[in-house]
Amino acid sequence: IVYKHNYKDFGEISIRPFDLNEDSKILHNWVNQEYAVFWGMHSTSLDDVKSEYRKLTEPVDYDVFVGIYNNEEVFFLERYNPQNDLINEHYKAETTDVGVHIIVAPPKSPKVPHFTWYMFQSIMDFVFTNESIERIVVEPDIRNKKMFALCERIGFYLDKIIELPHKTAQLAFLNRKRYQNQIKKITPSKRSNMNTLDNV
Repeated sequence: IVYKHNYKDFGEISIRPFDLNEDSKILHNWVNQEYAVFWGMHSTSLDDVKSEYRKLTEPVDYDVFVGIYNNEEVFFLERYNPQNDLINEHYKAETTDVGVHIIVAPPKSPKVPHFTWYMFQSIMDFVFTNESIERIVVEPDIRNKKMFALCERIGFYLDKIIELPHKTAQLAFLNRKRYQNQIKKITPSKRSNMNTLDNV
């Protein structure tokens, strides 16, 4: 376990490193479901997933983590250095920047209130435990409106639209100070539009 935190009125979320052999089976199931279409791995085999994540995790500055809630895997987090990524061709990456990709578990029935919100909060909290990181960058597919809504609510500001080889993406940034201020102001409630956000 590399991180854990107990969120009031929700419970404990912990984060551990990705295990290629075991976690690829779970990820393979998720990415082949309709909700995960924006992940870009639909119709892939288990061997495809293993091969892709074996390559992804070879560089020392590309990590993959797994979120755990109620003893179940609930998200996968990819954390990378944007200075060594294609994204650096579209903006000036700083040494204090980090990029993330996030896939949350398929929706369950009955839904857990504010599930996706707390997954995202735990990810931001975890990433910012590294004191050398001042800004998080994401580049979701421009069609992924639910992701935009969640990112903006947690404090990301939208930048420019960019063309990547596999998608048209929205560049967005979250700096540490803005996140700290934003998270103090927001408490999910039954009247919150967070309830309209399914797993993204």
